[in-house]
Amino acid sequence: MFEVAVIEDPGAAEVALDPIRARLLAELAEPASATMLAVKVGLQRQKVNHHLKALGLAEPVTGAAKARQRIPTFAIDGEVRFASAADRSAFAGELANAVSTLVSKYHDATAEGRREHRVVVVHPIIRPGTPTATKADQDTMED
Repeated sequence: MFEVAVIEDPGAAEVALDPIRARLLAELAEPASATMLAVKVGLQRQKVNHHLKALGLAEPVTGAAKARQRIPTFAIDGEVRFASAADRSAFAGELANAVSTLVSKYHDATAEGRREHRVVVVHPIIRPGTPTATKADQDTMED
């Protein structure tokens, strides 16, 4: 089975949870150069490059564009609000089982020379100007 990493460093979590970076990842469902992404999201190309570098994607995107190849990507985005810590825990367990089942089903360790893909599930939503944990969240964490 694959190793699971927990982001404990707030700086690393901020990189992963940045809304602009999430939008860029979603836009990469259709491969594009940094210039094309900049037009799609309304940012300067230099800013897009900065975000792609922070995500570790600058080289694959640039290389794929030069080679006129597509980068196979996909993104899933959704929001869920839990009634209790127990619901949140149950959801996390079911999600982990579902993802593990799919990874086990489709992973082929013998497929040498094939590109590896990383599956990442990140939560919670942190919006600018809001605390990282609300009073209600703290109360349900104690349940």
